[in-house]
Amino acid sequence: MLRKLAVFAVLLLTMPVIAEETRQRYTIVTNPDAPRPSRLRRLTSNAEEKVARRVRTFNNIPAYAADLTPSEAEELRKSAGVASVDPVVERYASSLGSVAPHYEKYDQQITPWGLPVVHIKDVWPATRGESINVAVLDTGIDWTHPDLVAAYSGGINILDDTKPPMDDNFHGTHVAGIIAATDNDFGVVGGAPGVKLWNVKVLDREGKGYDEYTAAGIDWVVEQQRLWGGRWVINMSLGSASLGGKLEGLAVQRAYAAGIVLVASAGNRDQDWLDYPAAYPGVLAVGAIGEDGEKAEFSSYGGGMLVVAPGVAVQSTFLAGQEEISEVAVGTDLTESRGLIGSPFGQFTGKIVACGRGELGQFPANVAGNIALIQRGGELSFREKARNAKDAGASAVVIWNHDASDPKVPLWTLTPKGCGVGENNCEPEWKDYVFPLTVGVTNVEGLELVGKNGQTAMVTFLEARYGRLSGTSMAAPHVASTAALLLALDPTMNPSEVQFVIKHTARDTSKPGWDHKTAWGIVDALAAAKFVAPSRFNLPPTNYTSPRRRSTRP
Repeated sequence: MLRKLAVFAVLLLTMPVIAEETRQRYTIVTNPDAPRPSRLRRLTSNAEEKVARRVRTFNNIPAYAADLTPSEAEELRKSAGVASVDPVVERYASSLGSVAPHYEKYDQQITPWGLPVVHIKDVWPATRGESINVAVLDTGIDWTHPDLVAAYSGGINILDDTKPPMDDNFHGTHVAGIIAATDNDFGVVGGAPGVKLWNVKVLDREGKGYDEYTAAGIDWVVEQQRLWGGRWVINMSLGSASLGGKLEGLAVQRAYAAGIVLVASAGNRDQDWLDYPAAYPGVLAVGAIGEDGEKAEFSSYGGGMLVVAPGVAVQSTFLAGQEEISEVAVGTDLTESRGLIGSPFGQFTGKIVACGRGELGQFPANVAGNIALIQRGGELSFREKARNAKDAGASAVVIWNHDASDPKVPLWTLTPKGCGVGENNCEPEWKDYVFPLTVGVTNVEGLELVGKNGQTAMVTFLEARYGRLSGTSMAAPHVASTAALLLALDPTMNPSEVQFVIKHTARDTSKPGWDHKTAWGIVDALAAAKFVAPSRFNLPPTNYTSPRRRSTRP
């Protein structure tokens, strides 16, 4: 018996170890006229399998997406009726990811610098894009934004259709504003403020997604066009260098065949290679220029790119909570400040009252209802200085740095240890304490404010609802807006004709015709509109041959 056990143990040790395969995400494209293989039928018909494998189906594409092991994927590849089985590839938001400094005041409407460059407002006497649908495939859109709420028409969260497609990044809201921000008396204005804005969330809070999501988003737009009719434009300010499988390209083909104009960002790698989906035939690929009219240093380029558009430090709508504006204004003099962590947002106007280092007995009686100007340092913490100011009746506090060698205000906080979000060791005296509006300034600027003691100032610490971003992500929506205006002027145009007109009316940059780094030049919405509908601009008819299905590639 012992001998048998020993032999059995040896056999176990010498047997090959078969590792359990890990499931990965794949896209599966089938031949529509062929029967589905048995494994695929099980995946799509068995309710438990569909949930376990997270099976996605498509309305207008013979395709699926599912979690499979590599062995299962290989089995499907060999099956009759399956055209391709490919791992998903990543897609990213095509902005540089950082917010450029911005100190504009948006209490009056600003026209972003890119709109005059592409002459888009000159088309507005004829149309602002009314009746045209523009779908933004991105990180979602903050549809509560005051400059987007009027244009917003609905949407879907492709990542999780049980959740609303609210922007949880900031990128999609910024892109949407370049297209459709309302023409009103505040904020910014978009290139086609009359369009119907649709929201297709295909990227997560990190600005990342997959070709599966992009394909599903395009498929959803094709379905909406089938349900609601009308003309549609898709803006895709996203991509990556990876081609991926057949699914995404097939989705692009179906949308193009359905008459939908697809616009995408070329990429931000400064390379002679376009990102996908911009690189697919039928997609209007857009590079970026700066305010000098030259190619942006980050913009990708090369064969297949159609035009360039403004893409550096472009002003647009922003997601609340992602960026803040803080300043102290005395007349026309603006002093950059930083709101202290724990300070409420707000804006207050009153007189500057110098209050030493904020110690008891250093607050003049006239600080009540005004702004306490307090120097950093001494025995008191920031929160104690702010509390003393509040107890003295101050409505706002400005703390200035005692260190002249520091050119910037550090990240100061009013919040004591144990009182932060998720912490529960807060001392009773600070628990739920409401601080006054409190901002910090540098030593140099603080000394200047001391010299303005008694003068009226306005202290601001607010969430920024507008800001600047750079990237080919910002260039693409200028062209999507132009396409929407052209379709509004002539709804009979197909995507090839839209591309033809945009290409042949673009303004040359460095040399006539197509250029390797700036393609056919800078998109010119007015020239394109005059080409499409000359009578709307009191011009004679344009004589040209329809370019149906003509290639736009050099």
